[in-house]
Order: sequence, then structure tokens, then C-alpha cells
Amino acid sequence: MLLLVAAALVPAVAVQAYYERGARTARERAAEADALRLVRLVSADLDSVLDGARQFLTAAAGLEAIRSRAPAACALVIDGLLRATPRYANIVATDEAGRVVCTNRPALLGADASGSAWYQLLREGGPAAVGNFAIGIASGKPSLHLALALDPARHGIGGALIAALDLDWLAARLAEVPLPAGGMVSVVDRNGVILARWPDPANYLGRVLPDPVLRQITAPEPRIVRGAQLDGVERMVAVAPLGIPPEGLAVTVGLDPRIMEAPLNAANRRGLLVILGGGVLAFGLALFASRRFIERPVQALVATMERWRAGDAAARALADPRLSRDSPHSEFGRIAAAFDAAVAAVAAREAALRDSESRLRQIAEAVEDGLYVSQPAARRFGYQSPGFRRLFRLGPQAIGFEAWLAAIHPADRDRVAAAVAAAGAEGYALDYRVLRPDGSERLLRDRCVPLEPGVTGPLRLAGVVSDLTEERAAAERQALLAREVDHRAKNLLAVVQSILRLTIAAQQEDYAAAVSGRVMALARAHGLLADADWSGVDLRALLEEEVAGRARRHDGESLPPDRLVLAGPALRLKPDAVQPLGLVLHELATNARHFGALSSATGRVGVAWCQDAAADEDGLLTLVWSETGGPPVARPPDRRGFGLRIIQATLEAQLGGGVRFEWRPDGMRCALTLGAEWLLPPLGETNDNDAAGSPAATPHAAEPTTPRALVETTIAAEPEAR
Repeated sequence: MLLLVAAALVPAVAVQAYYERGARTARERAAEADALRLVRLVSADLDSVLDGARQFLTAAAGLEAIRSRAPAACALVIDGLLRATPRYANIVATDEAGRVVCTNRPALLGADASGSAWYQLLREGGPAAVGNFAIGIASGKPSLHLALALDPARHGIGGALIAALDLDWLAARLAEVPLPAGGMVSVVDRNGVILARWPDPANYLGRVLPDPVLRQITAPEPRIVRGAQLDGVERMVAVAPLGIPPEGLAVTVGLDPRIMEAPLNAANRRGLLVILGGGVLAFGLALFASRRFIERPVQALVATMERWRAGDAAARALADPRLSRDSPHSEFGRIAAAFDAAVAAVAAREAALRDSESRLRQIAEAVEDGLYVSQPAARRFGYQSPGFRRLFRLGPQAIGFEAWLAAIHPADRDRVAAAVAAAGAEGYALDYRVLRPDGSERLLRDRCVPLEPGVTGPLRLAGVVSDLTEERAAAERQALLAREVDHRAKNLLAVVQSILRLTIAAQQEDYAAAVSGRVMALARAHGLLADADWSGVDLRALLEEEVAGRARRHDGESLPPDRLVLAGPALRLKPDAVQPLGLVLHELATNARHFGALSSATGRVGVAWCQDAAADEDGLLTLVWSETGGPPVARPPDRRGFGLRIIQATLEAQLGGGVRFEWRPDGMRCALTLGAEWLLPPLGETNDNDAAGSPAATPHAAEPTTPRALVETTIAAEPEAR
């Protein structure tokens, strides 16, 4: 209890120290803010001084005497300017080589100022420049040279007008800065030489800043530096570096931290005395209360726990008179009641745990997945469910660790053994193959977690093994179908791109109709392939989709059934041939609709096909397109349109077949051929009645009885016979 009281005093001391530190930090930050504010204030004031000097020099440079640089006239003008502006110790003008040519002091005429810092800055192209600390040659007074370039349009600086700012005047201006007690302010040049300081300006004029501050005058922004200054006092110094206005000068403002922290130190001493007095009183009260209210109940609780640990299940804390005399609502009374309830709960949970283990075993024996508990260090299994043994097909009895490893595919065995040996706090998840005694191979997924951690690894692992064979096969089938669809889509897009690029039409409406028709033809063929699961399309279905879909009258209604005749056996096209042949049929139907048989009210189109088995044409598919009753054909067309080029290029280049056109007076006839490699094994032959039964077919008594004869007759028939 005494230690608790002592520990309770620690936060009080810590709070005191925290608030003291916070107050000190806040005071320090406030001091930093004050120093930065003052240094910015002095920088702004000094910048206004330099800006006034530039304006003064600009006005003086416009005087005729200065522009002409006549010695007598210059001397008179400079005398007047110096009397009017006592802040300047001297004013001179130089030529472009840096020699003094205009001054009220004859001894300075011809003096060479080209080595001055302001001269080098003007040569680099600046319109005005601030020099460094200097002692006047004629006046002997410390000064700061402010220079303005004359005739800046000429090559070089073209001369300069220089005013020497009296540093005593600058020190007097710094005396007006509202510094706190112990503070100091100074202005230095780019070399760190003090130009003016307050207080005690005479003792520091011309001295160089201490190194910690000197290194900061080239910093990119104002900052705080701490350290001993030239007067030996540790100060917090705010530095406004050379890179901010006023350009070429740095400003420092220093504050004495000892003076700022004196009130805080007094308040801290008072707080520590209060804490010490309270601590002495608290120790006395703690000594009495600990013996009466803590030691005696704790002894009673410990005695009861020892009895329960020794096996006395009936031990209860509230039965001890040292606890029963206290209020049951006191802290130790509630602890005793909680202990008694915990003892009863442990007994109930042990019974529930036994029941839960029994139910878990029943569930493990019912599921299809395999459950196991293994001891990897001992290389043995502690438990295997029936599902585990079924997955490996190693018999109804439990299998050993080595037998389990031997059942794994040799290519995966070392990987699995290494993962089991290296199992850590996260367990592992593996996919591996197993070889069953019947020679079959299955893919399993094994996921386990550690049950009991050990020094070098888990002592026990619990895992679930699932069969992924069917799932993986289904995924591979789906991936294959996705690749096939992707391949078809890319081919289709390439064809559409070619159609868009190569279609030519005089009017936008004609171009749109031509492109739309060709793209829709590809889309219809794509739909047939999708309906057939990309396994192939019946040739008759493709003809009905592409040709019958184009056989429409001008009013959009279907033509009479005798306008289109389809005849041929049942043939199935491979998927790669469906879209190219569909595009060919679309072009033939479009030509017939606009220029051929379907453009008149009496025209007809017949399409017949067969698979030729002749010796000279082994396995070719021959398809004949015949138009009759349309506009008379006087001669073949003068040029081949894009549609005819599509037909020829598709059949010859893409399908490896051929095309032959016959431009007869009664209508165009076309014979198409492509190789048998584009055909799938037929599902069955159709007879003449099947061909005539098509919705787009019309029976004729003179129709040939075989597809081969039908094609020959269609090609060789005279116009009157058709």
C-alpha cells in the first residue's frame, strides 16, 4: 500500500513536471515567436530604409550635374544632398571602370572602387546593390555603401551612384526597436560583420558574428539559433538571413532565456513543496488502511484458493469469517463472490467441453472434407476423420505420417514436407496432388492452423483437406471458353475495322447502311455460334439467317416463299468458317436486293449446295447462287465493287476456296467452293423432301434427286429452264 501511495505521488510529480515543461515550452515558443516577429519587424524597417535609399539615388541620378559628371557641378549638388540627408556620410559617382568621377571631396577624384562588393554585383547585371562594411577614405567613418547603376541600357554598368549610409545613424534607428529586458538586435553584412547593434553599439561595430549564428545567415528562411554570443551570454537568437528582404543584409534579434524563465522557476518550487507535504500525509493514512482493509481479506482469499487448488471442490471464499464479516458489497466481498462463481462455472464448462468434443467428433465424421490434428515434430497424427482417410483411399484405419507423405505426388512431396516443417504462427495453406492406390490422381487443398505453440514451432496443427479436382477442371473449361470467346471477339473487331476502313460510298446514308449491314451480318453469324456453344453452325441455318433476312420487299414485308429456294444436304460448318461465309452470303444477298433478282417483283434466287466427292475435287463444298427474273444483265460490271472484293478475298485468301461469276442476260450466277477442312462431321443427310420442306424452299417436280445433280443442273441450266 505504501508503494501504491508512492506510485500515486509519481503522477503528481509527473503532472507538475509536465505542466512545468508545457509552460516552459509554451514560454519558449512564445519567445521564439516574439524573436521572429521582432526580426521581421527590423527587416521590414531596414528594407524600407534601403528602398528609400534606392529612391533617393534614383532621384539624384536624374540631376543634370550627376548625369554630366562635371566635377564642379557635382560637388555643389552633392554638398546640397548631404546637408539635406544627414543619414548619408558621403555620396560619389563612378564611371563604368569603377573610378570616382563625381564627389564633393577632391581627394577622392580618380579613386578606384572596382574592388568593392557593390561594383561586382552591378557588373553581374543588378540595377542596384548593397555593399559590405567599410570605413570611409575621406570621412573615416564606418559606413554601408548603397549603389545604383547609371545608364543600365549601355553595355556593362555604365557607371554608378553610391551613397555611404552612416552606421551611427543606423544604430540609433535600432535603438527604437521595442526589445525586452536582456534583448539585443544587430544588422550584419553578407560576410557576417556587424554593421550596427543595440545596445552597446560601439563595442560590437565591425566584429564578426559567432559561428552558430554566422552559419545561419545564408539559410533559406528565418530561424532560431541558441548559443553563447559575443558578450558571453547564452541567448535565443532569431536570424533573418540574406535571402529575404533586405537583400544583401542579415538581421539578428537575441533574447536572454534566464530572464524569461525566472517566473516559471519560482512557480515550480512552490508546486514541489505542496506535493511533498501531501505525500507525507498520504503515507501515514496508507499505513493504517492497508493493514485493516487489505491484508486481512487477502489472506482469507489466498487460503481459500490454496484449498481449491489442493482438490477441495467445496472450498468457498465467503465461508471464511475474515471475509463474511465485511460487507458483501465491498471490493473484497465482490472478489470473493466472483471467485465462488468462477469455481462453479469451471465445473459447468468442463462438462460442456466434454459434450462439445463429442459433438465435434460426430460432425467431423459426417463431412466430406478431411479433418486432422497432427504433431509435426513427432511426425504423427493425433486425429484423422473418416473423410480424411476417404480422400487418400488408404483404408478405413488411421494412416501414419510417413504413409500420408508417400501418398502425395512425388513432384509435390518435398514442398509439402518443407511447409509442414516450417509451419509458424500462421499455419499454412497448400495445394498438392495425391496418387491413390488405383492409380488415379486428385488435387487437394490442405489448410491448417496451429493449436499449440512451441519454442521452435507449433506442437500441434489442426487442418482441413478438400478435394479441388472437379473445381479445377471446371475452372479450366471456363478459362478455355473465355479464351475462345476472346479470340472470336478480336477477329470480329479486326473484320469490322477493315469494313469501316474499306467501305466506300458517295453519301453518308449509303455508307452507314453498307457498314451497318456488314456488321449486322457478322453479328448474326456470331449469334448462331453463341447459340451453338461455338461448336459449329448448320449451313442451312446460316443461309436462312443471312439470305432470307435480306430477302425483303421495299415495304419491309417478307417476299412470297417461291422467291427463294434453298436445297442441299445437312452440313455443319466449323466455327472459324461461319463468320467469313456469312459475310460472303450477306454481300450476295445485298447485291441481289439492290441490283439483282430481288430488286424486281418477279425475280428469284436459288441456292444449292453439295459436298463433291469427285476425284478431281475431293471433299470440296460447292455452293451455287443463281438469280433469275431480275433486271437484264447486259455485260459484266465495269469495275469490281467492295462487296465483290470481299467475296473473292474471303473465299480465296481466308477460306482457301474459289469463286466463279457468270454474268448471264437473265441474271448473275456464282459458284463458290471451299475445302472440306471447314466442315464438321455431318449429323445426318437430308433427302429432297427435307430440302423442300424448308420454310424458304418451294417444291418443284423437276428438282434433281441428289444434291450433286442439283448443283450441276443449277449451273448448266438455261434461263428458260429456271
